Amino acid sequence: MKTALLIVALLGVWTPESKAVVTHFQNIYNSVMTDYVKYVRPGNNSDEAVEVQLLVYLYQINDMNAKEGFFGVTTQITMIWTDERLAWSESANGDVWRMQLSASQIWTPPIGVRNSVGSMYRDANALTNFPVYVYNDGMCKWDVLLDLKTSCSMNMRWFPFDIQQCSLKFGSLTQWPPVQVDLAAENTEISYAYYSPSEELALEGSYVKKVNITEWGGDVVMPELQFVFTMARRPMYFFVNLLLPIFTLAALAAFVFYVPPEAGEKVGLAIALLLTFAVFLLVLQDNTPQTSQNIPVISVYLATVLAISVVSSFVQIIVLSQYHIHPVRPLPNYLKSFVRFMERKQPAKTSRVDVTMTELDNEKNTLPPMESDESEEQMIGDWKNAAMWLDKLLFRIFLMVHMLLFLTVMSLMIYNFLVPITKDGYDETDHYFDTPE
Repeated sequence: MKTALLIVALLGVWTPESKAVVTHFQNIYNSVMTDYVKYVRPGNNSDEAVEVQLLVYLYQINDMNAKEGFFGVTTQITMIWTDERLAWSESANGDVWRMQLSASQIWTPPIGVRNSVGSMYRDANALTNFPVYVYNDGMCKWDVLLDLKTSCSMNMRWFPFDIQQCSLKFGSLTQWPPVQVDLAAENTEISYAYYSPSEELALEGSYVKKVNITEWGGDVVMPELQFVFTMARRPMYFFVNLLLPIFTLAALAAFVFYVPPEAGEKVGLAIALLLTFAVFLLVLQDNTPQTSQNIPVISVYLATVLAISVVSSFVQIIVLSQYHIHPVRPLPNYLKSFVRFMERKQPAKTSRVDVTMTELDNEKNTLPPMESDESEEQMIGDWKNAAMWLDKLLFRIFLMVHMLLFLTVMSLMIYNFLVPITKDGYDETDHYFDTPE
């Protein structure tokens, strides 16, 4: 029988056996479709819902847009239900056990994606292009290939080492009592047979959860199947193009204090770094949602580094004002105590300012003696020496602050990335599917 159908389909050969097969199909079609009303759901009891089984075949993850808050996938949805009106006797019809009907000819479950972005997929006329396979016992199987976009609330706190859970929520589109469709969770499956891995996201696992939603003040219970996918972002792209430049520039910000004041570029370099951090902050805002909840740690770190750069710029101005002090006046006692304390920490080292001060003393010996106890050149040397030691101290402080921030942020991100994945809302009655091979 199947051979005859194959000959007819491929070669167009018309034989008595193939004619009998076509006749059987025509007889079955006429038998089951006579007086069939597609607007009436299957079942003899109007109070009992039609049980529908859902199978999901994940093809690929197209997008996970955290800024817009949606999750896009290409998937095949298989819906299985029983319509007794479409049953026939296999033995009485030439052993024909399955036939194909158009979805527009028979009743189909009013099921849609409740968290879909935009219109639900059941509104698309293209669904009628997918045929329904009807078996002799009345079982119907409808395979639909869809590109879905669903809303997904994402936790971006540990971006780009974040792990997200997004779901496809299937439920009945009719909310009038009695409930027409009951979604079965026992035999529900998620298949990765056709799955193509994403270059941006690593699929860690998935599970199915059934939730009952009450409507009409609790009089109507609407079943909903949630297919939850757990995904981990592949962080290497963002680490190389975002985190590594930020951490490098943050370390460079501390070395601004090592630039000699004579170079005249200390404040300019500090302000340039400040503007660079501001640009990176704008780039980060383009990849994260505008929400006050779960603000990314890297955004907090970048804002902190930006604030430190502002403080550094002000400090540079203060240090340079001391180095080029005018009018010249004697060094205050607290600065003298600070210089003596710093020199005791490094007694064997001779600073560049000390050399300058020695040259000034040699020149001072060739000049006529001054009446004041302390010459103007000596006071200038003291201010420059104090500015130099202040630069060294601030360099150590800012470098330690940047290192502490860097180690704290990286430790938290890596720890969150390596901890076991929690299944939000998962319990013993749900069906968990491990990571695809």
